[in-house]
Amino acid sequence: MTTRLIRQEIVAEIDGEDNRVIGGTITLDSLAVPYGAAQIELPLTASSSLDDLDPRDDARIVIRAQDLEASPPVLRTFDLGIRSRTVDYITQTVSISCATDEALLDDYATLTEDSSAIPLQGSLRAVVNHVLAQVTGAALKPGDPDFDFTTFEDADQQLVNSGMRINVAGWRYSTGAGSFDATVRAPVVIPQEPEIKFGVAVYGLGAAAAGVGMYNWGGGQSGTGLVSVTPGDHLYGSAWILMSAAASVRFNWEFSDASGAGGSSIGGPAIAVPANTWTKVSSDVIVPAGKARLAVYCYTSTATPAGLGFTLAAPLVTKVRAGLPWFDGDVPDTPTYLYQWAGTPSQSKSTRTALIDRPPELLVWKPGVTAWEFLDPLMSAAGMRLYCDESRVWRMVVPADLEVPGVVRLSGSNAIAASDTITREDPDVFATGVVIRYVWNDETDTPRTAYDSAGTPDVVVVLDYARAYPGPGAAAAVLARRNGTGRTQDVDAATEWGTTPAQTASLTFPPAPEQQGKLSSVRFSLGDDAVMTIGTRGLIDIPPGSWFAWTPADQAWTAVADGVTWISLPA
Repeated sequence: MTTRLIRQEIVAEIDGEDNRVIGGTITLDSLAVPYGAAQIELPLTASSSLDDLDPRDDARIVIRAQDLEASPPVLRTFDLGIRSRTVDYITQTVSISCATDEALLDDYATLTEDSSAIPLQGSLRAVVNHVLAQVTGAALKPGDPDFDFTTFEDADQQLVNSGMRINVAGWRYSTGAGSFDATVRAPVVIPQEPEIKFGVAVYGLGAAAAGVGMYNWGGGQSGTGLVSVTPGDHLYGSAWILMSAAASVRFNWEFSDASGAGGSSIGGPAIAVPANTWTKVSSDVIVPAGKARLAVYCYTSTATPAGLGFTLAAPLVTKVRAGLPWFDGDVPDTPTYLYQWAGTPSQSKSTRTALIDRPPELLVWKPGVTAWEFLDPLMSAAGMRLYCDESRVWRMVVPADLEVPGVVRLSGSNAIAASDTITREDPDVFATGVVIRYVWNDETDTPRTAYDSAGTPDVVVVLDYARAYPGPGAAAAVLARRNGTGRTQDVDAATEWGTTPAQTASLTFPPAPEQQGKLSSVRFSLGDDAVMTIGTRGLIDIPPGSWFAWTPADQAWTAVADGVTWISLPA
């Protein structure tokens, strides 16, 4: 047997200057965060200034490694951020620790609460790109899979008869000249929310007025039918408005005490409503001290012409954040929500109960939470992995589906050292089931616990996560990343610079049966020994004569002769 000569050339480019690397390691690990890390050593006499190695300045380093004896020569480049550097004045060396860009996400933490990801929840890629743009200015590689991360939450509808399904009880129409009870209803279709098809109050003014609007007075101005509220509650209100002429409209709040007396108004912002265009008006308010009752009204803040048509639909008052779609207790139940009246239909409050536990607070980036801590539970719930490779390309992938071209073949002929381990005691190697226990406080500061599980109850791994439950999926993803067969083989071999995690690994070390699986990690030695150490996962035995043993590991079934069938191969 002849061993091929390996002659490496490894340089570190720092601020445009090349420096000879005299030792260290580079590691790529599909199960680690960050995915890539390096520890390198340079002579203190290197051409680059120590000022260019200051990690506080977000300094970067580009390591170029080349096998000069390969034909053709193989060049591998690692573009990494410097995390720390240590100068040893005795040995006259500089040690540098560096990593791929996930480390930047683990540095960056917001200082204020950020809810800007909530509108992006239909696409997890959009959420990730939103965060990456803030932290690194980068974006995900196009073409990778996506995940709908729609959130679900319980909600309350504070208004009674907001659907006007039977009558317009509790609603009053008002002009600058006075007010009178609403009596007219008609069906509507709002293009932005086509599911709203209930009756709505429609009016036309006989004369010009300083302002017109619709009031929700409950059972009457005495206050006995008004909405009960609690001081300090944060309320959001909205309604759809259609007008025959353009005007500015406000969603206003009228508070009173328990008897309905002592009324005080709080106005919302003026919102321009174009002529003959359904427009949503909204505002929010904190219930003032001493107030127990609430009426709401949508009112023009500008003079309106004679004959104005004013239509109001889908009024909503809730304690849940703004932007909630309208509902009442008669909305049909769905696979995700249950709608109920609190009392008499159309004459009581109503509730929306989420049937999927994936609360919006998962998409609220809290102060002091790093970008990685914010995104990681979303990835887990989606069964996906976020990582940045050594070329600064960001990927969001399903780990089990990730395929990297190439096959790494290792055996006694090219290995320097090899070990074969079978165990049921290491949960990273062997597990039949995973249970994840989530413990957190919800938006009302109520302690909550939820569980996610996958697999079978033979050897179970239990993980505790101190964060909101993101819905099922994380346990299955954790289980899929375990080397479920309980077998691993770690091998030292001559460096091949094209070796990358997620490539197919084919290992032959008798008397153990031939194994095939995936490369999980590779660590390159940058010293004179030119050795790489690889880790594997998901290994399976390859019986002699089977399909896997009989064909090259990268040969497609479609490339096999027509006369060969699965039945003709060994079991």
